[in-house]
Amino acid sequence: MKRHDIEAKKQYARDAAKRFAAHVPGLREAVGEPARVDDFISAIREEFVTWRGLRLHLDIYESAPTDPVLIFHGGIGTYVRFYVAMLALLSRRGFNIIAVDRPGHGFSEGKVGDCTVEDVRDFLPLVIEKAGEWFNDRIGMFGSSLGGITTFYLLPDVRGIRSALCHNWLLPGELPAPNKGLLRSVARLGARLVPRASVPMSLLLDEEMIAALSVTPFVEEYFRAYRDDPVLCSTLTLRSVVSFFGGYRPWCSFREVEIPVLGLIGENDGMLPLDAGRRWWTAANLPHGELHVIPGAHHLLFHDHLAESLPVVADWFDRTLRQGKV
Repeated sequence: MKRHDIEAKKQYARDAAKRFAAHVPGLREAVGEPARVDDFISAIREEFVTWRGLRLHLDIYESAPTDPVLIFHGGIGTYVRFYVAMLALLSRRGFNIIAVDRPGHGFSEGKVGDCTVEDVRDFLPLVIEKAGEWFNDRIGMFGSSLGGITTFYLLPDVRGIRSALCHNWLLPGELPAPNKGLLRSVARLGARLVPRASVPMSLLLDEEMIAALSVTPFVEEYFRAYRDDPVLCSTLTLRSVVSFFGGYRPWCSFREVEIPVLGLIGENDGMLPLDAGRRWWTAANLPHGELHVIPGAHHLLFHDHLAESLPVVADWFDRTLRQGKV
């Protein structure tokens, strides 16, 4: 990626974050003046790790070196700076945060939208190693939407994490769709034949799903015109879609997960409904799992409902990382 392209994308991401802060009531309430976004972004330290010849972009939000460290994964097709307000305000509550752009996402190198769960599992130890090197070993991990699913999938497989929080989750092998059997069969066949074929985001986020993202008209309009955002992924590769939605299998059982895990979901989440979330959570049978439902909340917890969701995240990691309680 050429430097002028990167700088143009960063400027677009900055402007988009300001527009969200101005037009999304939940963000406006938490952030105040949209101009504060400039302060949030100016405080970010950017780093890169090299994985399979690709430079992966990390946004670092620094607190005290002895404060706990949180690794964050973003949603489908998004970039971590899309969550800048939540991450900056969470960091100011006493957390160092490393927000990771997956390969082919945001400001990381790679084919657009080309990253599987297996890829995340493979590069994550590099990030965990850097977290210990830059800060300390009190490390937690969390994610939103597809990032929450990613975090959940990796619970049995990743070492070096002491606590986790998943905003949304899926059981491996499950799909939140009525024709999931057909979808899975067709997608797996395609992934074997043309693994890096590009799947338009419009097939993954249809009109109904976009409407389910938020109750804020600005958000719906923004995602209907996602092609206008040069930082969002307009496509995902077929192998990535299969991996995240039905293809990934952890190395061991969720019943063997020893760390505390919080499942966080909105009562009115239209993307991954609460009733399905409860069913999958119960089936996972995590030994130290807790479920927290935010009343009346929709899918974009860290935008539409930041005032309600941020204290839950901070309190969880305070309890499990700072205080060491399960």
